[in-house]
Amino acid sequence: MESELKRLRLLTRRLTGKDLDGLSFAELQLLRDHLNDVLVIVTNQKNKIKLEKAERLRQQKEAGDENEGPRTRVLVPCRSSNRGSGEREQKQDDGSPPLSRTQIEFEKRKAESMHSEFERLWLLKERMNGRKLTGMTFSELHLLISQIYQGLRGVHEHHHI
Repeated sequence: MESELKRLRLLTRRLTGKDLDGLSFAELQLLRDHLNDVLVIVTNQKNKIKLEKAERLRQQKEAGDENEGPRTRVLVPCRSSNRGSGEREQKQDDGSPPLSRTQIEFEKRKAESMHSEFERLWLLKERMNGRKLTGMTFSELHLLISQIYQGLRGVHEHHHI
């Protein structure tokens, strides 16, 4: 399992545009073409979800129009923060400096079991190959598209070295 995990790590890193040293020109072209093909698949899935959501909203609006009557709006207080979307820091109880979101993610992955890391990387590999997309949300598909673009950017930069 350890050798398979190493292979998955390398494969997912290459699919995301990292660790491309040692790949031939032809291999880089194949990787670029593959990522472009997967980009089309994932974008189509994202557009499908967008259209389905628009259709659901249209149906809800039509149903709402049929039940036309007096409407009242209720404002509900929200406890969310107005902080920006940058890295948020989490305070620690022991007085040590706060951890950023990236540091927290690193710590989680470091503590991850070999089996769960294998499952996570296997799923990422499948999705980076245009499979296992069913059930993904619009936001998850958007993130996957970003990872594919990151891979294409890495291949492009490595191609021109």
